[in-house]
Amino acid sequence: MAIIYGAGVKELCAKIAERLIASLEAGVAPWVCPYDRHNGLPFNVFRRVRAGHKKPYTGINRVLLELWMWENAWMSPAFMTMTQLRELNPGKDPDGPRIKRVDGGIPLSPDDWRTHGQEPCSVVVFKPKVKKKPDGEEESNYFGRVYSVFNVAQLTNLPPDIAEAAQVSTAPFKPECVPAEILTMIEELRLVGGVTTSQIPCYRPALDQIGMPPRKAFSDNDAYLAVLLHEAGHAAGNAGRVGREPRGEKRNERIVQYAREELCAEMTSAMSMAAFGLPQTRELQHAAYLNHYIEVLKADPAILVWAASQAEKRTAFLVEKAKLRTELVVAAKVAAHA
Repeated sequence: MAIIYGAGVKELCAKIAERLIASLEAGVAPWVCPYDRHNGLPFNVFRRVRAGHKKPYTGINRVLLELWMWENAWMSPAFMTMTQLRELNPGKDPDGPRIKRVDGGIPLSPDDWRTHGQEPCSVVVFKPKVKKKPDGEEESNYFGRVYSVFNVAQLTNLPPDIAEAAQVSTAPFKPECVPAEILTMIEELRLVGGVTTSQIPCYRPALDQIGMPPRKAFSDNDAYLAVLLHEAGHAAGNAGRVGREPRGEKRNERIVQYAREELCAEMTSAMSMAAFGLPQTRELQHAAYLNHYIEVLKADPAILVWAASQAEKRTAFLVEKAKLRTELVVAAKVAAHA
């Protein structure tokens, strides 16, 4: 089953790639979350409250929406579509749910559903599409389309249940995992070659081995862990773990393959740092790869969809390994005191 990028998806990726390239040329990695992450990942608040759909946005949608959140200083990660907003106000009540005007005013006409200067965010949705071949056989593919969503900061007069679900947390930040669990996660990867000392950080696929410089070679412990998670991201892509999904075309240039893999590992590092509750900065952690990122984004903007999706899967795999081992350790302690 192939993944087909529609014209809208390609156009969106091209626009986002331009913004990412500008950030990368300034030495900033846009996929690294620069703010307190305890308010959660972006999610569709209408589906969560009215349909019980608890999952947040993932992959490229997570990257896109968090980029918009940072650029607009939105604190709430809650979004919804125009169609969902209209469903909340079927009677077109002028005092009901609306899109705010950018000057903060409220549209006066009950039939006015324009965006009033508010720029919608974009998400990519892949839906199955069946196509009949000339020989009569059916071919199933996933076809990607772009949909617009609005952050709750762009809306007004939301129902109490929606507004409550969209509220941001003011509680102190509590990390989900601690660095010790990261080391345990590395242990649970069961690398054939283990983790060795090397002059430069690297993952050696042939040996299934991570190489890391000594801790003192890094500016601080967070920088060390960010690089370690970058290499763990490579290791998670091993065929015996998450694996590396092919892009589907015949381009086999080594530099392109290398840049794609590095982009995926960099996003995995950023997502993993957030998942493990570690602080981040917007400074690019792996500046040596800067030109590679720029080159591959210019050559193939749609690589963003692939890289973000792969990074999401690898991050989930790494977090799962950490939690699995933690549960075993807790169980062992309980048994020891029984």
